[in-house]
Amino acid sequence: MAEPERWQVSTDAAEVYESCFVPAIFGAWAGPVADAAAITTGNKVLDVGCGTGVLAREALRRVGQKGQVVGLDLNEGMLAVAARAEPKIRWRQGDAASLPFDDASFDVVVSQFALMYFPDRVASLSQMWRTLAPGGRLACGSRR
Repeated sequence: MAEPERWQVSTDAAEVYESCFVPAIFGAWAGPVADAAAITTGNKVLDVGCGTGVLAREALRRVGQKGQVVGLDLNEGMLAVAARAEPKIRWRQGDAASLPFDDASFDVVVSQFALMYFPDRVASLSQMWRTLAPGGRLACGSRR
């Protein structure tokens, strides 16, 4: 089985994640991660390993009408739930170790509790750094 196929979960499982785990665990961390990244009005933000988008939704609240938020995840089921929860965010399927964005594309890159799942953390962090504009901010959290 190819690596991306191995990490897929059903949309039903992603809905359980959103309804159970986001309120119980992940929702509480969206604000502190956004604070650590100093997300403000007008920022262009990338959330890598966004899952169902709890941090991306917090980022959208902070960037306002002049900002932009992109959420990227390998898992199509997670992205389907994320897109239903917040259609104003641009949701993209992709691999953190090979981000499909130009150099210096974002003011802020964040990742909340996804780094521990990336098979190549060094490549993923390098890609996140590559997509940051000069003076940009990177905030990641992981438990490993």
